[in-house]
Amino acid sequence: MLLTLIYLMAQQLLVGSMEMPNLHQISNSSTQILPAQFDLMSWNIYKMKRPKFQATLQSFEQVHIKLLQEAKWPFIDFPHHNVSMFKTFQLPLTETYTGVAIASRYQPLTVEGHLSPFKESFLNTPKSLLCESYQWQEQQLKICNIHALNFVSVKTFQHHIDQLAALEHTGPLIWGGDFNTWSKAKL
Repeated sequence: MLLTLIYLMAQQLLVGSMEMPNLHQISNSSTQILPAQFDLMSWNIYKMKRPKFQATLQSFEQVHIKLLQEAKWPFIDFPHHNVSMFKTFQLPLTETYTGVAIASRYQPLTVEGHLSPFKESFLNTPKSLLCESYQWQEQQLKICNIHALNFVSVKTFQHHIDQLAALEHTGPLIWGGDFNTWSKAKL
């Protein structure tokens, strides 16, 4: 009974949250061009629940670009970083949202977010994809952060991966994130 109530509350809040803009940004850097060599990391931060999470994340301060899944908004302050987050879910009874984020020491040229074409089976929530483009070596580099569908059929999962593959871009492209490829069928 309690689980059903929580599920219904989450559904109501999710519908309400989708009417708000899904993309949030904080700009703390005006540097435009990525260096020829740069660091990039990807981390599912598990809604920031792990012990010593903040200290661990701060130890990666010098990494140029961070792709984060299960991020929460409002977000931890990243001095000298631009932070973009594409939210997919509002936590019940809070002003907190979860989704994918990119924290970068460089100003992106473009930012775009996409919801998955299908939803997770348990809470009926979408997953998300966030892409940023940067000036890099006289071309545009697109970096995409995905938190792929998890508890769905392989066919539904493939539709979500096809969404990523269908993005239009001419030039170098980096895909990163949590692809949820824990089963051999999804590899």
